[in-house]
Amino acid sequence: MLLVREDDEELLWISDNGSKMRCCDGTYQADTQQPIRGNVVQFRLDGTEVFRLDMPQLEMYDDGSYCPTQVAVDEEHFGGSGDIWVADCYGQSVVHRFDKSGTYMMTLDGTSGAGRFTQPHAIYLDRRGAEPELLVADRRNKRIQVFDLGGSFLRSFGEDFLVSPSGFARYGENLLVTELDARITVLGPDNEVKASIGDYDPAVRTRPGWPNEADDKGTQRPPLHGAQFNTPHGVAVDTDGNIYVTEWLIGGRLVKLVPR
Repeated sequence: MLLVREDDEELLWISDNGSKMRCCDGTYQADTQQPIRGNVVQFRLDGTEVFRLDMPQLEMYDDGSYCPTQVAVDEEHFGGSGDIWVADCYGQSVVHRFDKSGTYMMTLDGTSGAGRFTQPHAIYLDRRGAEPELLVADRRNKRIQVFDLGGSFLRSFGEDFLVSPSGFARYGENLLVTELDARITVLGPDNEVKASIGDYDPAVRTRPGWPNEADDKGTQRPPLHGAQFNTPHGVAVDTDGNIYVTEWLIGGRLVKLVPR
């Protein structure tokens, strides 16, 4: 989800990747309908639909799935163009750019940068520096690729310290990056590592039933172990500095971190 301001109104963008997990005899299985058709929709805060962004009519989707996971907007009240960027993480591993009316403009796949995206799960329009930049969490490649707002590649970073970047949120001059393998990495103004919340645990991913836990009969249950992160996914920060983290589990979990 992405909260934006247009004129004097706050609006919510929701990315629906189009796939559901369904319970079957104590285990969970994904829908098998192919190709998958996800949606990107804008709502008012009362739930009224405002705008639906159509899937781009590209050859890659003739037989391929469209599974959007994140939206970034170059908001006009910041002096931006209103352009809308959409990450198709689980479909074609690309990022699309639309103008503010929803007209398709271009696609990034990473080949003009550090290399072909593999699961670009999150995108973020970073305004911490002198010029705004588009950050792409190239999750399976364990890096973040950076582009200008025209789509030109600038640089890549994180290959030496990231393990599974999945989501972004600004925290003052810092940037929070959720990592699916049990931690949040805190980046400073120059995208240097300042801290981590939680500990990277490679054993989590190999656990039977991951991202859940499975008993010896294969029955799955949420792995809720106190304050230990399991699979941090999305993240948001409120005006009081509280951090909200969603974890990717069958059943889900929302964690609130309060500043001391």
